[in-house]
Amino acid sequence: MTVDEALEVTRIYSGADPLSPDEAFVCHRPFGTAHPTVSYADLISGRWSTPGEISLPYRHMLYLDELPEFGLWMLEMLYLPLADKPVAVSRSAGSLTDPANFI
Repeated sequence: MTVDEALEVTRIYSGADPLSPDEAFVCHRPFGTAHPTVSYADLISGRWSTPGEISLPYRHMLYLDELPEFGLWMLEMLYLPLADKPVAVSRSAGSLTDPANFI
């Protein structure tokens, strides 16, 4: 991963806060997984102003174990982020756009 890519991934992870204090930035390609019991909100957007499961594996792979168990409506929600790359989230507190560049 190049330095620019590492900085992009680190910006995303800083919103979710999973970095340990001794890590300066993410230097490996993140691999994301989601369980079929994940909620729509956690998959697409996470809590307000934190990236969801589809934003965390930026520039890498999101592994959906037991894919048929997710349900058709959940899989249809992945269509636009896969096609357009960003994911737009609108809630009563406002709206934001998170990156969603994953395969």
